[in-house]
Amino acid sequence: MNRADALRLLQDGLSGITRWNAERASGQPIADLSGIQLSGVKLCHRDPTTRQRVAADLSDVRLVDARFDGADLSRVNLENADLSGASLTGARLTRARLVRATLARADLSNATLRGAGLRLADLWRTRCVEADLRDAVLAKSTLASTDLTGADLRGATLYEALAVRTNFLGAKLDRAYLRRCRFVGANLTNATIEGARVDGMTLDDLAGLPNAPSELRSGDRRISGDEARHFFHKEFSVELFLTERLTERELGAYHFHLDELHSRDAALGVAFVGCRFEADGTVLRFQSRDRDAIYRAVPDLLAPFRRNPMANWREAASKLAPRQRSEALAALARAEATESAGGWEFAR
Repeated sequence: MNRADALRLLQDGLSGITRWNAERASGQPIADLSGIQLSGVKLCHRDPTTRQRVAADLSDVRLVDARFDGADLSRVNLENADLSGASLTGARLTRARLVRATLARADLSNATLRGAGLRLADLWRTRCVEADLRDAVLAKSTLASTDLTGADLRGATLYEALAVRTNFLGAKLDRAYLRRCRFVGANLTNATIEGARVDGMTLDDLAGLPNAPSELRSGDRRISGDEARHFFHKEFSVELFLTERLTERELGAYHFHLDELHSRDAALGVAFVGCRFEADGTVLRFQSRDRDAIYRAVPDLLAPFRRNPMANWREAASKLAPRQRSEALAALARAEATESAGGWEFAR
């Protein structure tokens, strides 16, 4: 089926969609429909004879940069379709099937995707501002740099979804199923998340915190009170690698050094949570709710080691995520060049 025939059938109401689906069922090959203009077109109709809804089968169709602004794609089958760069602003995709669909760089702003199936979908840099995703299924989907500002995800399923630098600013995630999903660098500022299921959820380097929930769920257990309010306030960890093994006496002196720092209001909020030995070196682990607080405290934390080659920056950097590495190395380089706050007795 060539582009002209495809466009004619898709614009021809119920009879056109019925014939289109018959052609698809017969195995008729479909031309590349990239850039096709279907704004405002209705691709789902009710058959007055059977009273059944008839929706277009667009599965496996290439629709790169296509325009569906304001179109009605309710119940349309878009499984494995390539909608990269497509414009679907204000489109209606209620209960549409978008399993394994590619929506990279697509614009779904103000679109309605209530109950849509987006399992394993690719939403890299997809714009979903103010989109209605209530009860949508985004299990195992990729939400990398996706803009969900103000989106309504109440009751949505994000089981094992990966949200990397995703913008959830002001989004509604109440009652969402977030089990085993991973949020890395996500911005949840002013998002609401009441009653969400969060067991097995991974939070890493959040760029913003949601409104404190009063209740969350973990399996059959209800999380409430301070546990719920502080659920998203995770501690950040930084490990510093030393090229020599510290002796038991040196470790004891280091604890006294940290006590001295805190007694003089240095490295506040930074806790030394342990060490381990690797090969011929020592790994010092610090935690804080403010990662930058650890970096700012590096000159004082490393005061006992500043005039010897113990600090192993290369090894420390290798343990960071790539997106954090340049920022961390810059902070550490500045710290190494900065004098510590003053004469620390136990550092000497």
